[in-house]
Amino acid sequence: MDETTKCARRRRSEGFYDRFIVGHGIDIGCGRDKIDSSAVGYDLESGDAQRMDGFEDGSFDYVYSSHCLEHMRDPREAILNWWRLVKPGGHLIVAIPDEDLYEQGIVPSVFNPDHKITFTISKERSWSPVSVNILDLVHILPRRKVIYIKTMDRGYDYTKLGTNEDQTLGDAEAGIEFVVQKVREELPRRTTLQQLILCPECGRMELTMIGVDQGGAMNVRCRSCGAPGKLRMSGGAPTE
Repeated sequence: MDETTKCARRRRSEGFYDRFIVGHGIDIGCGRDKIDSSAVGYDLESGDAQRMDGFEDGSFDYVYSSHCLEHMRDPREAILNWWRLVKPGGHLIVAIPDEDLYEQGIVPSVFNPDHKITFTISKERSWSPVSVNILDLVHILPRRKVIYIKTMDRGYDYTKLGTNEDQTLGDAEAGIEFVVQKVREELPRRTTLQQLILCPECGRMELTMIGVDQGGAMNVRCRSCGAPGKLRMSGGAPTE
């Protein structure tokens, strides 16, 4: 089913289009279901979505992709190439299947064997040998401001989870959606509450406070990778 169209009612109620689908955009992997009629459509016949050759850096106010990243050979290379197309102040908007709601413990996917990667927002361990944590993936984007990362499960029947039924053939959503803004270079980097608890080295939510120095900065250490760090308050806002 056309996933972009399926999400339209929910997104309209959230003000999604007015906030993010603004200006000159591109829809990567759009097929017949483009996010907006004015967006540039990019699909198999257009070239390699992994590389996005032929486009200059900062070409678009928004880069949108729905259920394409899971088909890429290397999601890290792909998302970096998608990211470079975003203008400062613009947004990268990506939707992908959630590995627990869609693949449901089986890889390759019984519903779409071309899926090369499975995705989760964040796990210490996954049943999938090709699982990618979205928090880790987003962390590699320079000059990023995470607007949100969330599970899309509108209409999903959790009583059927594990029955290997593809609920996306109907009206249900079974994915993850994230929006990241490219900040302008001249803006000082500030840390949101969500970013405050992410390790700057590995991107996991594993920071432990181990003390406060004489200047008032919090000394922290990551339980996952062991990296030390400091967090301090500036003007009432946390900064790195």
